[in-house]
Amino acid sequence: MNSGVNSQKLFYVISSFFLLVLIIFTLRVNYASSASNVEDGALKTFAANMQASSPAARPQRTDAVKNAESEVSKPEEKETSAEEKNAPAASGEVSAAPAASAAPDSIASIISVEKIKKMPGDFSIVVDKSRYLLKLYKGGKLVKKYKVAIGRNPDGADKKSKGDLRTPEGNFHIVSIHKSDKWLHEGKYAYGPWFLRLKTPWQGIGIHGTDEPESLGKKASEGCIRLHSDCIAELKKLVEDQVTKSKKKVKVDVFAKCEGGEDE
Repeated sequence: MNSGVNSQKLFYVISSFFLLVLIIFTLRVNYASSASNVEDGALKTFAANMQASSPAARPQRTDAVKNAESEVSKPEEKETSAEEKNAPAASGEVSAAPAASAAPDSIASIISVEKIKKMPGDFSIVVDKSRYLLKLYKGGKLVKKYKVAIGRNPDGADKKSKGDLRTPEGNFHIVSIHKSDKWLHEGKYAYGPWFLRLKTPWQGIGIHGTDEPESLGKKASEGCIRLHSDCIAELKKLVEDQVTKSKKKVKVDVFAKCEGGEDE
């Protein structure tokens, strides 16, 4: 009787042991399979990300997009004068004067200003009313050109009386620099950030910025010389040391038309 009971117990023990082994084996197989799937998924995701970030996997721009970008980045074409073609590089520092109608880019402007200020010689300015152009020279070499607006009197002639809306012609110089961003004219902040006052027979004549950049290249002011506000900020940085610290004046010669005109 005891022998039968012991045999039955032994059978249960052995069966339980094999069942436990089977359960453990099954659990280990499932765990290994799950870990493998996770690892494979991570590897696939990593590989996909690497492939997406590679230049070869990036979608190529269509011809239409390339053409559109080309049109946006392409500078406005304009007839180049002999002066623009032949203006000498300033001691190797400045390769060419910028387009007269363009406002300076901030970073490019900072680099350009520092290079020009290190050049030998003094600054001087020539304004050609017929071409709506202000030319900045350093040591007699052309370094900058800016598009301007002049007095809005339709005849564009030399100033003859107060209030005639003409820009005076002659040989002047900058006497002072004023921060003008809060100056009001007819209820508007019309003078841009800086006003470079000129010594002329007429009061209130200067070179300054504008709240109407679309007026550049036209007869539009009351007699002053207008620049784009970014351009007057750049011009001020260039000439301020000579105006405030040096005994040498910044000469400003204003002409109805520069000798040579387009062929200068």
